[in-house]
Amino acid sequence: MPFQTTECQPENMSGPIQSQKKRVYYYFHQHRIGDKVAISAALKWYKEQHPQDWLIAVDDFWFENGKQRSIPSNIIFDEIVNECLYNTTPADATRLDFGCIWIRVPWLAQQGYYPSIKVSKECEEQMLSRFRWMCSPYVCVHILEDAPYNRGRNHNFTQMVQLMRFLSGNGMHVIRIGKSSGYFLKQQTDLTRLGLSVMESACIIKHSIAYIGGDTGMTHIASAVGVPWILAIYGPPPNQKPWRNHAKAIGCNVDFCSLPSVPKERRTVFYMHGHKFSLSKAMDTCVEHLFTSDAPLLRSKSP
Repeated sequence: MPFQTTECQPENMSGPIQSQKKRVYYYFHQHRIGDKVAISAALKWYKEQHPQDWLIAVDDFWFENGKQRSIPSNIIFDEIVNECLYNTTPADATRLDFGCIWIRVPWLAQQGYYPSIKVSKECEEQMLSRFRWMCSPYVCVHILEDAPYNRGRNHNFTQMVQLMRFLSGNGMHVIRIGKSSGYFLKQQTDLTRLGLSVMESACIIKHSIAYIGGDTGMTHIASAVGVPWILAIYGPPPNQKPWRNHAKAIGCNVDFCSLPSVPKERRTVFYMHGHKFSLSKAMDTCVEHLFTSDAPLLRSKSP
């Protein structure tokens, strides 16, 4: 059993469920978007291993001036009941502990459990009406011009711009999402200034034929909404020096994997350092997946 669980039965439960199932809670406490997406695979694993339990996923919450506050996730997890029952069970009484989720993700993938999330149907209808081009083939790109929290995740913005222009020059519609940066790419559809919500961005990602991005929450959303192919541009792997030494120095476990969790045939990974991101190789890979006569991605969506 790779995960530890602690669970109990609320004393004041009533109705037929009480005799058949126990309520098991998982609390998303201060998790980032990517964490939540990855945890959806762990929750799916738990549900299949413990079908007798009623699993309830509760989003982030805290208390402010004696009042309970919460943050909506903007993501509807597949087959997970998102319900808050704080009054019936103390927050620390029942919870699942998956440990470091990024250590568990490779194990889950080996067992056939991948992240899976659903985009709101209402949001999809609104976005398809707002952006008519979503009905035709396009590539969705999410990159960071600068990532001060970790320079290793600065996804070589200049080369990424060249890659996007290469795709556009070959007739591919390129959509860029993310935070506003003040940089507008000519001949591209740049949506960074629109301030799209996580759900709206997830909808655009879902309808793309391919996704290009770095180690961000949007990339993990791409892995969970069924994008046919992901080109992941990552910083140095955690087990590579000097990053391994740095991780150990601050007490972090380096045996984790934060690559998008999808079958390997659905992703191509380039590392920027150590294995040096090759722009020409990335272009060749895109040609192979997007522009050859038998490219499978273009057949997945017709104009």
